[in-house]
Amino acid sequence: HNTAFFSEDGLPNDAIGAVLEDAAGMVWISTNKGLSKFNPATKRFRNYSTADGLQADEFKYAKCLDYRGFLYFGGRNGFNVFNPDKIKAIRYDPPLVFTNFHLFNKDVKVAVNNQDKSPLKITISQAKKIVLTYQHSSFSFEFAALNYTANEKKQYAYKLEGYDDQWHYLGNKNSLTYTNLDPGSYLLKIKGRDNNQKWSGKMARIALIITPPFWRTWWFKTLLLFFVAGIIITVFYLRLSSIKNSNKLLENEVRLRTQQLSENNIFLKEKNEKIKQQKKNLQKVNKEIINKTNKILQQQEQILFQNQQLETTVQELEASNQTKDRFFSILAHDLKNPITALSGLADLLKARLPHLNQHEIASYIQDISKSSDSVHNLVINLLDWARTQSKNLQYQPVAISLHELVMKNVYLSQIQLTHKNLNCQVTISPTHTIYADYQMIHTVIRNMLSNSIKFTPVSGNIILRSEETEHQIAIMIEDTGMGMSAQQIEQLQKPNAPISVGTAGETGTGLGLQICRDFIKVNKGAMDIDSKPGRGSVFSIRLP
Repeated sequence: HNTAFFSEDGLPNDAIGAVLEDAAGMVWISTNKGLSKFNPATKRFRNYSTADGLQADEFKYAKCLDYRGFLYFGGRNGFNVFNPDKIKAIRYDPPLVFTNFHLFNKDVKVAVNNQDKSPLKITISQAKKIVLTYQHSSFSFEFAALNYTANEKKQYAYKLEGYDDQWHYLGNKNSLTYTNLDPGSYLLKIKGRDNNQKWSGKMARIALIITPPFWRTWWFKTLLLFFVAGIIITVFYLRLSSIKNSNKLLENEVRLRTQQLSENNIFLKEKNEKIKQQKKNLQKVNKEIINKTNKILQQQEQILFQNQQLETTVQELEASNQTKDRFFSILAHDLKNPITALSGLADLLKARLPHLNQHEIASYIQDISKSSDSVHNLVINLLDWARTQSKNLQYQPVAISLHELVMKNVYLSQIQLTHKNLNCQVTISPTHTIYADYQMIHTVIRNMLSNSIKFTPVSGNIILRSEETEHQIAIMIEDTGMGMSAQQIEQLQKPNAPISVGTAGETGTGLGLQICRDFIKVNKGAMDIDSKPGRGSVFSIRLP
């Protein structure tokens, strides 16, 4: 069993130069910070430094044990040779005394006689008590252990009873300072280490008494208490005399006022009868005013209600006009182009049919099919959009198998997927069921899938997957398409979003995403978009 020892275990330094064992079984270790003697039985170290006669604290790897048992260790300034049996610890517990006392960083001299105001009446080394006033806010002590070993081996600790709860360790510093101590009695204790580096039981003690200012003494507080009590008693009797005089004046005043009140009472009774009659007349007039006021208020309420109805009607008309303008714009702009293209292709095919081969005819038919699909999708989106603009939009939620609904839309989009050679992967869990309006969510899935097909280049990938969260099912439609910037995503949230062209020249009205937002909102869901240009998009739909 191997055990590792480091400086925290007692070694002077972790950098080891050489190791030798003497005849007594003690292990001697040279380090970069002196020489150490290790007792394997007690697991304890005893360290030696230049203060103990070493040529230097830094040792090299040189070592030697001769036939006499002498040990040799080479260092920076030569080498040390010694007989380990002759190296004995000197057991000595040195006394510790105070050597100096300072007030405000100045030495305090011993008082010459009883009239001398110096707080130090005898030498500090003999003093057992020092009395200071509250004005002596900063004082210091110096002390020393009467041991003539090296200073670095001397260690000190102190504790001021009445102020400190524990010992404070100073290292080899032999002075301490206190400032602004509260008035009271204290006992300062100083202790040091003996030659075996154990804390000595011999301590230097000195009592400190800090006298308070006169306004914090007991006699001053007692005099102040008597003075305040005297003032209170004097004020009490003066106030009592004043109250008696006031009572006499008040009695005379009451007597006079009682007579006046009796006379006034008779007059007031007469006036009261007149007031009662006037009050009856006023009540009649007040009732008539209240009735007229109620009629006016009712008329005002009717006028306010009619104004609110007019404002609502105007807002509905403005919304209807905007819907109509949007509808006519789409008919005149987006529906006109594919129909014109469809008509032109049909006329061109009719005129050139006798001169075309099978490949050219198939090309014309494919272009006609594209235009037809464009018109079909536009008409479906217009109908869905018109449905969202209607006040009578009915929300009929039912339990829907998400897997079946997605697979149905993938099947309906198979021609577009095949045309662009897109790989569509569905990882929707068959157990995921949503509670929503079937036709609305069918329209949402169809539009989202159509958008992914439109903006994904040839041979791209589309992934439809689902995740279950707390009380919701999240549907993710992920593609490897063109992607969008943050500015484009922000524009998509607006009603009149700009129209984008797909990777194969597909066009749209911009209604699809607006319809999806409206239908998802009606079904108590939400939609998030995560996209970066050139890296594709992820549309996340969360439904209950």
